[in-house]
Amino acid sequence: MSLSEHFEDRFRGDIRFRGSEFLRAELIRVTEVTPTNLTAVIQDDTEFEAELSHSDGGLQLFCSCSKKDDRSATCRHLWAAILVIDRDGYLAGTTTPDYVPPFTSDSSRATGDHRGPLLEDMAEDDDDFADFLSRSSGRRTWETRLSNLGDTLENGSVEQDSERDIVYEIDMAQSRAENQIVLQTSQRQRRANGQWGKWKPLRIRGGRVDAISDPDDREFLTLLSGGIPTESSNGTRATAAGPSTFRYRVPGALAAMLIPRLCEMQRLTFLDPDGPDELRLQWDDGPAWDFRLAVNHDSDASLWRLTGRFHRAEEERDLADTQLVLASGFYFTNSTAHRHAGTVAAAWSRMLVGDMPFSVPNGDEKDLVAMLLELPDLPDLDLPEPLALDTIDVTPDPVLSLTVPRGRRWNRERLAATLHFNYAGTLLSAHNSQSAIVLKDQRRCARRDTTRESAAWQELADAGFERIDEHRRGQRQLDISIGHLTPAIRMLMSAGWQVQSDGMPVRQAGEFQMSVRSHIDWF
Repeated sequence: MSLSEHFEDRFRGDIRFRGSEFLRAELIRVTEVTPTNLTAVIQDDTEFEAELSHSDGGLQLFCSCSKKDDRSATCRHLWAAILVIDRDGYLAGTTTPDYVPPFTSDSSRATGDHRGPLLEDMAEDDDDFADFLSRSSGRRTWETRLSNLGDTLENGSVEQDSERDIVYEIDMAQSRAENQIVLQTSQRQRRANGQWGKWKPLRIRGGRVDAISDPDDREFLTLLSGGIPTESSNGTRATAAGPSTFRYRVPGALAAMLIPRLCEMQRLTFLDPDGPDELRLQWDDGPAWDFRLAVNHDSDASLWRLTGRFHRAEEERDLADTQLVLASGFYFTNSTAHRHAGTVAAAWSRMLVGDMPFSVPNGDEKDLVAMLLELPDLPDLDLPEPLALDTIDVTPDPVLSLTVPRGRRWNRERLAATLHFNYAGTLLSAHNSQSAIVLKDQRRCARRDTTRESAAWQELADAGFERIDEHRRGQRQLDISIGHLTPAIRMLMSAGWQVQSDGMPVRQAGEFQMSVRSHIDWF
């Protein structure tokens, strides 16, 4: 008789069902075991502690969720503790209707005999008593010692498991929500009749993967598990008996290592509540895809629609045909995992793919294009003929604006300055993140010249200006001491810079010349 059978009549059916869910979800861990007491912690809405204790009146039950003091609680947490005792063999013998054996922390020694710590201490000091104790339990001392050694060696060796099929499932919903790959490990094992068993989560306790026979899967699971924590969230030491893991967040660098290999080994698929699909994802080993946008007119609906697509050489794939796009550089279709360049595709995907496609009514299309071009890190944009703008390259003129200090000790202060760039008459702050400048009157679009802008920052540094990273509303980007101002201005203006002081242009003086004429002929 198991312990759960012994107590089954004391627990209602709904309580037993809810308690079993904690075991299936691995939300219970045994924290303390003595011959007379066993304590387990169950993770519910918060952590609860269930305790089973031997006394003269039998096995008493207590849970921190109960306000009863009679130690006869019957809650779902205690039922979960009873189930884990049966599963992991925490009883040193067989339960009967009138007897519950003591607890043991070593399930491999679960026998009908139990010796308390007092008898063990006596046996250590008296060889005759130790021999008597071992013979009374059916074993001689040396047999017990060899048996214990055998148990240790057996537990330390790699378990030879039955044939098992392991897959790594991408949880698309959670991956999309967290913007990184979330994997679930699942397995099925070959039954004795040769048929495959049901799919179930592959739970790894404390990062221990020794029981996995396939070396590739051991490597994959080790990379996913990472280091074994030394402490759990509640401050207790983490052990192999602690909560197991079967779901993993995979950061970009690790995904770049794992995803191609999982595809190559036919291990990667999408998460399905009914079990993994037999279709495994393939790996696209070609160059990375680029992402671009397009504005198209839907005359039937009188709308202008904004869509996205991936392209590579002559290949194109609509964003609507993808299952998942991540900023880490991956996108997935129904059958294949691909790489893409850049980090903006994921953000655009979340907006463009969904129940509400992006569109604007007739009449707003020009404003749409203008606003798109003002966005930072804008990908390539395809426009129809009515909206097309000539893209031109403009070398910007750097403009430095100085602010004269007003204090009494102005000669000891540092002078503040801001940097702008003049793109064909349009003044743009250096900290503006838009990708291009729309010249509406000319129906042109000027791309930002990042090379010239970077060079301008370097010229300022060479002239003695110091860059201030934390500026308030763009009013203070640079500063320089008064003593270094004059040579700095001369250097910049000789390089073609425009310099302003409190909104007025600063002009560079020419060569000083002097002559004296009286217009009188003295001779």
